[in-house]
Amino acid sequence: LHAGISNAANMVRTFGGMIFFARIYITNFDELYETLRALIGGAVVYSAVSVFEFRFSPQLHHMLYGYFQHSFDQFVRYGHFRPVGAMRHAIEFSFFMGTSCLLAVGLTAKKMFPPLWGILPGWAVVGITLVGLACTLTFTGYSAFVMGAVLLAVLFGRPHRAWLLAL
Repeated sequence: LHAGISNAANMVRTFGGMIFFARIYITNFDELYETLRALIGGAVVYSAVSVFEFRFSPQLHHMLYGYFQHSFDQFVRYGHFRPVGAMRHAIEFSFFMGTSCLLAVGLTAKKMFPPLWGILPGWAVVGITLVGLACTLTFTGYSAFVMGAVLLAVLFGRPHRAWLLAL
């Protein structure tokens, strides 16, 4: 019981502020849409980090912060490395890539995704984020992507704004 309450308090302390400010500042569909595009843009950038760390080892965290908070051998898989980027763990990184890739697939499928930064078409963004997701070698991101894809298949027949707000 004590561990459960402690973990719940830790989660509120970690994510409560972000959720509070998101509820204040994201108040309509257009703001939500811009937030999703920003997340997808971040995933495109992180795809390059994912490919780099997949090949050369998780070094970005060490270069930015001066330390690596885990045992290095946790991140070796099948002769390659699970990328971490600037996040706390490879599982968190994988979940971010899986959900961002899913958002890109959903917005592209609904034809609601104009070129990112004015140059990258939706299909290219989906491909880039899929490569980044594949490099994570973590089933958390894969399962987030697959579960979300099933949800998208169920919601695909709904109007544009209804399915986005449902997520």
